[in-house]
Amino acid sequence: MQDPGGENQIILFKSCFPNSALEGNSEDPPTEGDNPLGGIDAWSGFHTVANAKGIYVNLLDVFASRPDKLSVAITTPPLHEDETTLEQAADARAFNRWLDEDWLAEYPLSNVAEFNFYNYNVLTSNAGSPDENDAGASGGNHHRLMNGEIEYIDDQCLDTSAYVCPGDSHPTPAGNQKAAEEFVPLLDALDQRWLSE
Repeated sequence: MQDPGGENQIILFKSCFPNSALEGNSEDPPTEGDNPLGGIDAWSGFHTVANAKGIYVNLLDVFASRPDKLSVAITTPPLHEDETTLEQAADARAFNRWLDEDWLAEYPLSNVAEFNFYNYNVLTSNAGSPDENDAGASGGNHHRLMNGEIEYIDDQCLDTSAYVCPGDSHPTPAGNQKAAEEFVPLLDALDQRWLSE
């Protein structure tokens, strides 16, 4: 690969869909101090809403030490309805809503943002089938830039993915296409906001 000419200025990170199989109580506050989930996979007994919140809170110290980098958290995508329980799906939605509404509420810098793959997202509404996306539609669930404003639309309160096939929670090409169409303009706006400060 060619040398990009220096360090990356924008860092994107995302958990894979098994991390949507959260346990615990959706209202639990973030774990403080030593977090038992640190370094453990999604199938451990420590994979709870509180511990997942605590991991993201701890990341803020790292991001604050690097205001010269834009870090964008892409929330964990939802699971297929056959691969989760109603409780886990609701906990995953609540966790991602927390990331959306509370995680950065008191963070003072503009070098951290999130793209919601779950709540107001690209993956819980489609145009009639897993192979047809609803990018650009006025209805459905979206997290996008419209007329210069970040828009959250959550018309369909589904807690599972609309872009999967039974037995596989990976998004279909239509789901990935919708994600790209909504994410790229939003990323550009987040980058411009960060660069302007």
